[in-house]
Amino acid sequence: MLNGVMKGFEKKLKKEGKHGGGMMGKLEDEYLGKMEAMEFGVKYDDGCDPGGILRGEIVLVGVWRRWKRGL
Repeated sequence: MLNGVMKGFEKKLKKEGKHGGGMMGKLEDEYLGKMEAMEFGVKYDDGCDPGGILRGEIVLVGVWRRWKRGL
């Protein structure tokens, strides 16, 4: 679809372009990985399911704090 445009750029820049697809697949994989990480964080952030400790690549453990009222 953009072959004519690419040819124009190649001619003007005097460089050969990289012809081929695959960028959308890479972007989609990256996006899906980020979404999976967000879902993991939401699922295990409260500590109610200790199975997340075994599945996580990096696990931060700390004391749970409660919101202070009246501030």
